[in-house]
Amino acid sequence: MTPKIVDKEEKRNLILESAIRVFARLGLPNTKMIHIAEAAGIGKGTIYEYFKSKEELAVAAFNVFVKEAQKQIAGKIRNIEDPVEQLRTYMICWLDIMDEDFLDYADIMLDIWAESVRLHQGKDLFGLNKMYALYRKQIIEILNRGIKKGVFKPVDTTVAAAVIIGTLDGLMIQWLLDKKLFKVRYALEQLADMVVRGVMKV
Repeated sequence: MTPKIVDKEEKRNLILESAIRVFARLGLPNTKMIHIAEAAGIGKGTIYEYFKSKEELAVAAFNVFVKEAQKQIAGKIRNIEDPVEQLRTYMICWLDIMDEDFLDYADIMLDIWAESVRLHQGKDLFGLNKMYALYRKQIIEILNRGIKKGVFKPVDTTVAAAVIIGTLDGLMIQWLLDKKLFKVRYALEQLADMVVRGVMKV
């Protein structure tokens, strides 16, 4: 009898997808490996063949989202020549990410930030510094192009990028805490308009 061939990458992805769903439903602190195993339809021991701990699994799941978000954003702004439209698209394209995979991650984002602060002070467990650095780099490049073309004010691009990201984060946190507060699509469109007007030359 021919032994069954296990596609390790496929199994790893199954575990990650199942973990995301369980984290979103139960929250990061309340999730146990057995919950993820049951959701994936595999034994708990199989998970440990791929991930040493729930913590490592959470980090891997979060990194999947970050990489996919970066890929989508880069693809949407790459062929846009106008820096104004590029900046607006950068902010609005988060809507597309949310419509697809983001909502599964959105409900565990607060858990991720809380766990990073509570359990690992001084350590960047989830790679948040790297994530924010990538987002700042994308925005800084857009702003620099706009300044060079004379359509944006000569702002401090590092500070401006940090402010834009911080505002996006703050908006999303408020929405996650109270999803009836506003329609997130409308709020992001309004924010994009305000940011563009703020950096454009009068």
